[in-house]
Amino acid sequence: HQPACPFHHIRASYKRRNYYRDGSGKLAAVHQRIINMKKSLTFLFGALLTCAAGCTGNVPAGTFVLDGTVENGGENTTLYLVSGHDADTLNVVDGKFSFADSLKAPVEERYLSATYPISYSERNFANFYLEEGRLTLVISNVDSLAKAKLTGSTTQAEMDEYNALTREYTVPLERLSD
Repeated sequence: HQPACPFHHIRASYKRRNYYRDGSGKLAAVHQRIINMKKSLTFLFGALLTCAAGCTGNVPAGTFVLDGTVENGGENTTLYLVSGHDADTLNVVDGKFSFADSLKAPVEERYLSATYPISYSERNFANFYLEEGRLTLVISNVDSLAKAKLTGSTTQAEMDEYNALTREYTVPLERLSD
């Protein structure tokens, strides 16, 4: 009469805690393989969680990632993200770019321009408030950067709301400076 399970002798001896049945070490080797497999599966599960966190858009603390698209007129061009006297180059390829940097403060104001140094007389630049996290910038046309829209920044959303509320007062003032 044969047992129903081919590993019956292993299970039976495992239950009796007789890991070295007959001194051959066969059960000890099986037990060690099981432990190794559990370690491998734990490592694999941890690696998958790390990858999933990276794929969902998590950004390290104190940094931002700026993903942008240029819809018209700048499929392959260069833009500049200016902070003080420093400028970072954004190479637009096929209408898209991505840029990551660390922040020196929780919120930083930066300027976007098609030229560096910025030509304030041409008024083809935009200022944005960058924060920690993943941000998205949509530029409808390179010739009108001031109309670009940044999402993902709470401070920028508040500034956009403020600008909308004060537009009826600021537009006449802008005409005076033309």
